[in-house]
Amino acid sequence: MIASIHGTEHGLISPEALLRRRLRGLSGQRGQHGAMVLETAIVLPVFIILFMGFCEYSLALASYMNATYAARVGARYASLHSLSSDSPATVAQIQAVIQSNLFLPGSSNSSILVIYGNRSGTTANVGNYQGDLVGVGIVWNQSINVPFLPKKTYSIAAEAYRVIQR
Repeated sequence: MIASIHGTEHGLISPEALLRRRLRGLSGQRGQHGAMVLETAIVLPVFIILFMGFCEYSLALASYMNATYAARVGARYASLHSLSSDSPATVAQIQAVIQSNLFLPGSSNSSILVIYGNRSGTTANVGNYQGDLVGVGIVWNQSINVPFLPKKTYSIAAEAYRVIQR
């Protein structure tokens, strides 16, 4: 067992003397340690608020992306199940397909709209037939809750269009 440490001009330092030097060195840094704690106490709440805001807006973006996907699925389903197909779908069935693919966390009052239009742009013979256009729209209210800031609610819409294939 080593009882002392080499490296000074006198030769050996006892472990107790080395410990006293270390403690004396730490006591001189107390002012810096207090400043670091104070700076952390000031900056940490700001970072937490920014992080919470980032999370809330990311949730709104994820909701928009999911709604866009659900609208595409609904438009594809409607385009493949027209009145001229073997298994035509009603608007309620299309809305059920969209609803089964829809996940909107933090949202309320979602509504799903299915519209049909013909390719010529006129209102004559508008329907659910091959070559016509089908559109699906989803509208919902997304609330953004960031601590210490007023709650905001945004109305967001996602839509998709397809030409009826069969």
